[in-house]
Amino acid sequence: MLRSDPVINKYLDRKPSQTLEEALQFIRSIQANNLLYWAIVETFNGKVVGTIGLFNVSNEGNTGEIGYELLPEYQRQGMMNEAMKKVIAFAVDILGIKTIEAFTHKDNQR
Repeated sequence: MLRSDPVINKYLDRKPSQTLEEALQFIRSIQANNLLYWAIVETFNGKVVGTIGLFNVSNEGNTGEIGYELLPEYQRQGMMNEAMKKVIAFAVDILGIKTIEAFTHKDNQR
């Protein structure tokens, strides 16, 4: 649902997934490239409402990039702020990353 949602994909440099196989290919690429990728779920029912990832970690391990997506109906509720704090703490405290980058789109006000 996340990878096929046109609102979420509007500002991302990727084509929305059209099939289950395309979504599975993405999951396989995460596994093959040892990317750090977390699901954001509602605590009371386990529904996946977003994802957050840490990728493009430098060979030296001191820089990385954070990226995320959240279903529109869950935006502006503080969920991503909470998730980002945890991922940043993990990156700094566990991985020793010193610089974390995020690339935004000027028209994506959310």
